[in-house]
Parts: sequence; C-alpha cells; structure tokens
Amino acid sequence: MRFVARLLGYLWALPNSFVAMILCAAASPWGIHARIVTGVLEVHGRGIARALKAVPITGGAIAITLGHVVFGASAAALEVSRAHERVHVRQYSRWGPFFLPAYAIASVIAWIRGRSPYRDNAFEVSAYAAVAGIERRLDAARFSGADECSPYRQVLGDSFAALQANVRRAHEAPLRAQGVLDVEHGTHPFTALLVALLRLPAAGRGVPVTLRAALESGKSAALIASPPTMRWVRRFGGWPLVTHQYAHRGRLVERYGPGRVHYRLCVDGDSLVYEQESMRFLVVPAPRFLAPRIRARVSPEPDGWRVDVVVEWRGHLICRYGGIVKPMESTA
Repeated sequence: MRFVARLLGYLWALPNSFVAMILCAAASPWGIHARIVTGVLEVHGRGIARALKAVPITGGAIAITLGHVVFGASAAALEVSRAHERVHVRQYSRWGPFFLPAYAIASVIAWIRGRSPYRDNAFEVSAYAAVAGIERRLDAARFSGADECSPYRQVLGDSFAALQANVRRAHEAPLRAQGVLDVEHGTHPFTALLVALLRLPAAGRGVPVTLRAALESGKSAALIASPPTMRWVRRFGGWPLVTHQYAHRGRLVERYGPGRVHYRLCVDGDSLVYEQESMRFLVVPAPRFLAPRIRARVSPEPDGWRVDVVVEWRGHLICRYGGIVKPMESTA
C-alpha cells in the first residue's frame, strides 16, 4: 500500500518533474552533476548556481524543488537544504500540477497581510517548521556543560563572559532575586485586553517582585533532544508568571503558554538589550502590524541590576515597568 501511494505521488507530480527534466537539459551545456538520493533526483552545476542567485529572495536561493527534482547551487547546498526541500517534494506529491499555482496564491496572501511572500508563505512555513526540530537538536548538541546550557551563553557566545558581572549574574541559573518595580499601563482602549493576553503585571508603584530561574533538561518526555531551557518563575506582588527561555538559530525564544517571542540580544555598553524580532501564537506568526512590540534592557547597579521593559502596540504604550533587582544571599 505504501508503495502504491508513493507511485501515485510520482505520477501526480510528473508534469512538474517533466518540466524539471527539460531545465536539466537546458543547463547541461554549462555542466551538471546529478544523482538520486532517497528517490529524488538532485542536480547541481555552474549554470544552475547562477540561475538560483537570480531567485528574487534575499541572497538568492541555494536550492529549489520542481516535482521530484531538486536543483542546488552545489553539492554542499543540496546537503544542507535536503530536509527542507524534501518537504517540498512531499508537497508536490500531494498537490501535483496544482502546487505551483497554490504556492503563488499563498505568497500573494502573505503579501496582502503585510508579511514576507517567501518566509510567510504557508508552504515555506511548513518546510521551515519541519527542520526546526533538527536545528534544535543541533543547538543542544553544541552545549553539554552546565554553564554552556544557559541560553544567554548560547546566543551571545564570548560576549556573555564580557558582560558586567551583575548583568551576567542576572542571566545565570540557578538564580533567586527580589526587588521593587514601578508598573505603568497605557490609556489605549485595548490596553486591558493586551495586558491580559500577554499576562503583564498590574499597574502600581513599589510592586514587590521575586525571581527564580533554573535550568531544565534538554530532553523532552519522549527523550527527543532539544536545547536546554531556563525556567523563570516571576511574582509581581502575588501574581505569578512562568516562562521558559531557550536558544534557537542565534535568537532567544521565550515561551509562555501558547505564545512565543523571539528576541535579538545586543550588548550595549554595560547593558544587555532585548529587541523583539517576531511573535507567534501556537505555530502561527503574528503579523508585524498587529503584534505587540517588546523591548527590554538590563543595566548594572552596585548591588544588583536594573530592569526596564516597554510593551507597545502600534505605537501606543501598553505597559512599562522598571526597577532594581538584587540577588538573594542563597541561590540553592
């Protein structure tokens, strides 16, 4: 039965594969190298590499799939993109001659929504999601010691050790700390809704805060390797907030319930700055023009560090809080 389904997939995608074979013949004067890998024809050569550079995405493409044929800029490009391109092969097997029109429609829909016609194309989202688990396993494999497990060390590399001592301490585990924050809310009509959705603290002055951070194992319950996470338990007054942070593709990801925020970390003098790059709910990327924007800065203080966080939506203040936090004597 499995063989029959696979054969039908080849036949359903055959019109696209036939076009690919014509393109192979057209590229042959410039020299091509071809081989079959897991039932898919992989082709690379100088002419193909030049054509892929002209693909209208940033930096061009390193590989592209047409039916059961994958064109690559080089053998190495085919190797690193294999998992991604195999997702497209399966998509061709399902959609057959309708794949390319469906792909074009998905790009138009993403563009209308103000998103990237390529990265936010539904077919590309599926392909990138399929290889995300592989990338996370690679992230976990790079760091085996307790210190290296810190997602901040993973993202910042040597820059982490160069941070001011108190700022560095604020991002190491285990950690127990306490402080006092001033919390301000904006006046936009959607403020209360966004505060609730993002689980932000209630407004007030002199709000006591406690922090606990601990590293968790890099294996899931299914014993699948994944990057080690830092579990944060924050209490603003009596209100708790639990999040998990991990490194992914050079960014810090913070997970809270169904939401995920991707941050770019930057060292600015003695401070560590968080700049939000994207936000997701479940696996759906939030459109940039609708997503709240979060910025944060951790700066050194003589006995601890200062935290400043600003959350905005479409240029309107939703929540701002800041104050000084100090480590407790015991971190056990």
